Amino acid sequence: MNATSELAAVNGHALRAAGLHPDEMKASVHVQLGAFGYFQATARTTPAGIVAVALLVAVSAGAGIWAMRLRA
Repeated sequence: MNATSELAAVNGHALRAAGLHPDEMKASVHVQLGAFGYFQATARTTPAGIVAVALLVAVSAGAGIWAMRLRA
């Protein structure tokens, strides 16, 4: 094995280990679109991800409200 393949092997192992989070939440949706096809979506998140999205939405909403007040 050369150094590049050893590094790839170590990084691959680290990526597999990083996917295992104790508080990870998973969701999936399966929708049949009649004769047209099939739709499937999956998602996974952690509590920290939910908090980050909540902060992003709050800041965006606050900026929108602030901008509307300036126009009024």
